[in-house]
Amino acid sequence: MSNRVAIQIPSEINSVLLSQNCTLERLLSMPELQSELRYNKRLQRFICDESVLQQLFKNILDDSNPKLQSQATKVVCANVLAITENIFYFPNLISSLLQEFITSKSNVTISSISKVLTVLLDIPTSNVFEMMKSMNDIVCILLSHIANYELKNFIKEIVKITSEDGSNTLGALYLYSQNIVRLLVSKFLETIRSELPDEEVLENIVDVLQAISSINGCEERFVADINSCQKIKELFDTIFDAKSKSTKAIGFKLLSICLTQSSVVYGLCECQRNALPQVYQLLFEHIEELKREMFYESGCVTVVRMECIKIVNALTLSYFKVVYEEFVTHNVLDILLKIFFSYQHNCTLIRQDIYTIVEAIASRGIPILEDQIFNTKFYNMLIEEDKKCIQYKDKNGYYPEHQGLLMEIMNTVYICILDEPEFGSEDFVEYYSKSVSQRRLNGGEVSYKILEKDEEENKCIIDVYEEDI
Repeated sequence: MSNRVAIQIPSEINSVLLSQNCTLERLLSMPELQSELRYNKRLQRFICDESVLQQLFKNILDDSNPKLQSQATKVVCANVLAITENIFYFPNLISSLLQEFITSKSNVTISSISKVLTVLLDIPTSNVFEMMKSMNDIVCILLSHIANYELKNFIKEIVKITSEDGSNTLGALYLYSQNIVRLLVSKFLETIRSELPDEEVLENIVDVLQAISSINGCEERFVADINSCQKIKELFDTIFDAKSKSTKAIGFKLLSICLTQSSVVYGLCECQRNALPQVYQLLFEHIEELKREMFYESGCVTVVRMECIKIVNALTLSYFKVVYEEFVTHNVLDILLKIFFSYQHNCTLIRQDIYTIVEAIASRGIPILEDQIFNTKFYNMLIEEDKKCIQYKDKNGYYPEHQGLLMEIMNTVYICILDEPEFGSEDFVEYYSKSVSQRRLNGGEVSYKILEKDEEENKCIIDVYEEDI
């Protein structure tokens, strides 16, 4: 058995630690601190001293020296268990951070506190969540800083907290008990109605709602809270009335979350329109406006239009018969296909979303929607569009951008026809077998024009906000 020999590594940090004038401030100013923190036991023991930890947390809360504040924050966020676990022996340290949320006006300090608490929240011995719950109106206090990116991430970490066996979503349930959905909707309305809406606040609100709506076991609570929210009608009206395209796009993203979560998961529901979840009823009050936002002739595709497509995708996933009837009545699929087959843009993202919708219609076995694509008119349209793509290649030397996804749609339809002969069309099956199948398998034959960085087609998303400048 060989003897282990310790390797001596010269360390400026140790020199300071062994000196008579060793201070935390001096250590925080040393560039070697972060690299030695994980393996230098002498350094860890020094930081774990109560008086040093007190000073460390004072530095975290003090923005008068940004460099010291940043370094002190990094010490805790390095998540060295020898240090972080020791912090919980001194509850006043955590309390000082939580209390600072109430009084601090410094965005930098809020970021530092949020980073530290996010790390401490995940320590096995953590009591951050319990201490937070003991504070009055803590959720309202946190949401007052929702513009802060790190604070938003801290809230999302709270959402993920579960019981030891993982069976209870403690964090999400606590936030629901504090009416977080109502508070977020109110904050969103307050922000979007301001003279100059802070889009960072709007984005962060949507991000938190997305997180809290998708936690396993809490979906029904979200649906109940959002559909019973007193300000839900105001929310829909305000989003559709928004003058700024960028804020409207963020609003549509929020609406698609509400619609997606309010879908039925146990089969086609044949309820009356007035029995639909409130979010669907409110959307249909604005269906003509939604169609106008989706309608496309030429120019930039725009983020607003892309978010509209996501709303339509939520409708196709709803499993409410009356929703599908509205889908058909308002010719929504025709609007989508016009965007998909347009030669006026090269936005793959929006075509991918439309393809997803068509594929969902084909595979879900819902007669109302199946009738929209399993018919002679649709088959003939696919054939004609494919022929146009071939002519386009003969003329230009490359296929139009949508050719690849068009072949995928044709393949999906072809497979469904093979599985369900009543959908059949001999002309379509013959055309696919002879003209499309081999081209689809020979993917190398499908070539597209590579757009230059500054070409107009590549500005389809970026340019959408120019009118707001």
